[in-house]
Amino acid sequence: ANCEENCMETTDESINVSSLVSTPLPDLHGQTNENVHPSNDLHTDEVCSTCKWTHNANFEPRIANFESSSSGLIVTDELGANEWKEIDTFYKIFDYDFVSHISAETNKYYSESTKGVLIEFSKLHKWVETNPDEIYCFLATSLLMSHCKKNTIKQYWSSDPLIETPIFSKIFSQDRYLLLRRLIHFDDNINSNSGDKLYKIRTVIETLRRK
Repeated sequence: ANCEENCMETTDESINVSSLVSTPLPDLHGQTNENVHPSNDLHTDEVCSTCKWTHNANFEPRIANFESSSSGLIVTDELGANEWKEIDTFYKIFDYDFVSHISAETNKYYSESTKGVLIEFSKLHKWVETNPDEIYCFLATSLLMSHCKKNTIKQYWSSDPLIETPIFSKIFSQDRYLLLRRLIHFDDNINSNSGDKLYKIRTVIETLRRK
């Protein structure tokens, strides 16, 4: 009995949603915009009729043909399935030639971007040429960040005991990682194709497609 009484009380005091929707909305300056009445512009019956699901016993989905011969990694090594490890997959994708290309383009981009006069306190003054081994460390550090998410990049090098993760400072200094992150490049800007919106990573795309 008490439940029924409570339900009846709730029903009597229910909020009129349509009256709230039709309330004029304030603009950015805090003034009321009396011309905005969403409930007047929307016809409930028309909107709901377009959202109703219907059962169609004759529906046949279009299933795309899957071509497995050109999908996934092309494994040509003699390692068996049981011997293949995660690091083998990583090196299969990011082989030394590919990483060497990234290293060379990054060094080239630094040279091109610093042809002008740098300001006195620019951190670009700290740049030293990178190499494939350091690029591997950069990729590994970036992947590791996804396992230990923080609010900002700099927090990965925080010494605050509450959020400290020492492994990052053992691999890179904060400034060096951020400098690499700022300058890392995959293609030569001189060879850019104005019609190709992905020209900055075109080599990456084509290299991965061949894997």
